[in-house]
Amino acid sequence: MTTLKQIEKALKEVLLSKPKEKVKYKNKKPTKVEKNKSGD
Repeated sequence: MTTLKQIEKALKEVLLSKPKEKVKYKNKKPTKVEKNKSGD
């Protein structure tokens, strides 16, 4: 079971990471909107 602290840590890592790394965290293909945001 994940604790809130673990979830918060993961969220912070995602927020601090570069846009291209963010896509890796989501285990799915990015949508058109997400692609535009990350500048692809």
